[in-house]
Amino acid sequence: MGAPRAFLSHASEDKDRFVIAFATRLRELGIDVWLDKWEIHPGDSLVRKIFDEGLQGAAAVIVVVSSNSVNKPWVREEIDAGFVGRIERHTRLIPVIIDKCDVPAPLQHLLWVSIKDLNRYESELESIVNAIYGKTERPPLGPAPQFNSYAIPVPQLDPADAAIFRLIYDGIIATNSTILNYDHIRTAAEQLSISGDAVTESLQILANRTLIKTIGTFGLRVAMVQPTPMGFETYLSATRSDYQLLVRLIGAQIVNDGMRGASQIAKRLNEPLRVIEHVINTFSAQGWLSRVQTMADTHIISTSPDLKRFLRG
Repeated sequence: MGAPRAFLSHASEDKDRFVIAFATRLRELGIDVWLDKWEIHPGDSLVRKIFDEGLQGAAAVIVVVSSNSVNKPWVREEIDAGFVGRIERHTRLIPVIIDKCDVPAPLQHLLWVSIKDLNRYESELESIVNAIYGKTERPPLGPAPQFNSYAIPVPQLDPADAAIFRLIYDGIIATNSTILNYDHIRTAAEQLSISGDAVTESLQILANRTLIKTIGTFGLRVAMVQPTPMGFETYLSATRSDYQLLVRLIGAQIVNDGMRGASQIAKRLNEPLRVIEHVINTFSAQGWLSRVQTMADTHIISTSPDLKRFLRG
């Protein structure tokens, strides 16, 4: 990428006292300054040189405003051209004030750079170069909180709530349990930089939306958490792109292969037991099968034709 070009509009009376030295310093700092003294030679077309070469493709138009330039008609025409370029080619217009004078009306709404000492203006020069390069004094953006990348997309949940929601169901599956205690959730949340107060608030939000069930509260603290059918369905839909295929595979094990135990199906498909149980419970809630839950397993008693039709659909 080439150096950014800046077109320098000024009055000829300001060349020796400021403009040439100013343009030279800009070039030393990587700005390709277009200055008529350097660019226009005998026999050149003045209009073509200024408008086709000077303003065309300029990253910035710098207008030196002085007591000499404010009443120059040619400088005013260049200011108008700068506005056109700014609109059509996203040209930045930078007024540089070097005298006490009335700033032309077309420049009054812009942020000026005012130079009070024409021999010492390092900070002003730096601000002009930074503006042309698009560099700001804004500190660099830090990384997003850890929980932001861990969170899963769940409607109406903010990233912290969605992260707590995910770690609960991740924990249920990883521990092969039907409950998760608060300490487990709190420890996992700390690794995501989520505070204890935020965990408590998120658990209340999730329970209010039937995404979890809380058990044994002591004051404001939840002792344990249980999954809910809605919560499990939301979690699996958000984390498993193959979830609908998995549902059909589980149905096929029941109908086609006659499997009647959740643990048996989990072993066959190499899937977590809690996921298999959730799908079986969903089938049961829809009236597609009857099942019995024991301490050891979920047993399927019978199936209805609806499950077969689902698999054929």
